[in-house]
Amino acid sequence: MLKLSVREFTRKLTLPLLGLVMAAVTLTFPATASAEVFKTHFFTVDLGNTWHVQGRPQNMPHSVNVNFVNPGVQSSVNIVVGSGQIHPTKLLTDLQRTLVAQHAKVNPIERQGDLLYFEFILNGIKGYSCAGTNGKDVSSITILGKPEVAFRMLHTLKAKDKKLFPPLNR
Repeated sequence: MLKLSVREFTRKLTLPLLGLVMAAVTLTFPATASAEVFKTHFFTVDLGNTWHVQGRPQNMPHSVNVNFVNPGVQSSVNIVVGSGQIHPTKLLTDLQRTLVAQHAKVNPIERQGDLLYFEFILNGIKGYSCAGTNGKDVSSITILGKPEVAFRMLHTLKAKDKKLFPPLNR
């Protein structure tokens, strides 16, 4: 099984964040008429008719890195899951540092049950990031654009392990 260092896991999270910023700003992804369901070893999510996979997702039994976009509301969601020895607090603190370096307004990390999260604004775009762990794997979700729209899509997420994806009470 692939084990990621703190630096590798953070890199897997922060590099797609830059792509998400670009996606949220330049969304020109064509819409399709059919509903789409995205399945991984860790979760299944119903994308409906408005959310689409952007780019080439990494979808392997031990790790997932996928970007979803909704061009109609200029929003994006990045989900990363992998085996790693990083605690969600460290993961989110590192992400906060990266955002602050990009001149984002970053709120403090808060707890909602087993989930740690924070909200931010980057270049005038609202964002939300959360992380969870089951002790072996770590998950991270980062939203850019309109979090309330992304939360509606994420409420369709069916997790195989609720510790990785606790319910988002939003």
